[in-house]
Amino acid sequence: MAGILRAKDFWGGLMLIAIGIAAIHWVKAIMSDKEFEQVRHATRGRDTTRTAAAWAFADANEESGFGRRTVIRNSMIGSRNRVDEAWSGIDVQLKRRHDLVPNLVETVKGYAQHERETFEKVTQARAAAMQASGPAEAGPAEGLLTQALGGLRVVAEQYPELRATENFQQLQTELSETENRIAVSRQIYNDTVLTFNNKVQQVPTNMVAAMFGFGDREFFEAGDEAEEAPTVDF
Repeated sequence: MAGILRAKDFWGGLMLIAIGIAAIHWVKAIMSDKEFEQVRHATRGRDTTRTAAAWAFADANEESGFGRRTVIRNSMIGSRNRVDEAWSGIDVQLKRRHDLVPNLVETVKGYAQHERETFEKVTQARAAAMQASGPAEAGPAEGLLTQALGGLRVVAEQYPELRATENFQQLQTELSETENRIAVSRQIYNDTVLTFNNKVQQVPTNMVAAMFGFGDREFFEAGDEAEEAPTVDF
């Protein structure tokens, strides 16, 4: 019988501690930090064993919650930095592509000066792509440039002597390699963005994301224009 009474006392005390912890968190939720500290100081002055235990558990839980938030925040910072790093890799390749385009246009122009409309489309598309800011703008702009370059390649196909020149072959090879690297870098970037955005949107990391101002990042899409561009194999 004494064992039963001791068990009842133990579970009863544990229940009171749990109720105390819940009450502490409720009070903290409705009070300012200053008011809460005043209540904490006042109640600690006349602590019973159970009240002290409730405060101890509440403090430990608060510290544990802070630790979890810190871990999640640091993880999100790391993911955000990886997104920035992946975009930097794409940006380098895009600039390389933009630098190659004028030389390719001038080379083709030497054999097909009457194709003025094609050259103008490429020049305008390149200018728009260079002015694009961020993945959301760069995707469609680069798609239009890809489409314009496809038209330029169709023109070049009509001039075997042009395609036989060493300069054209070298430019075409460098441009194709650059575009392949852009495609690989785009896949890596979009995978990295997906991982980061999942953390922003999914529980429980979304609460930390909202707390510290993390938001979704933009994907880099090739655009419908790139899919419609003609393919020419030299």
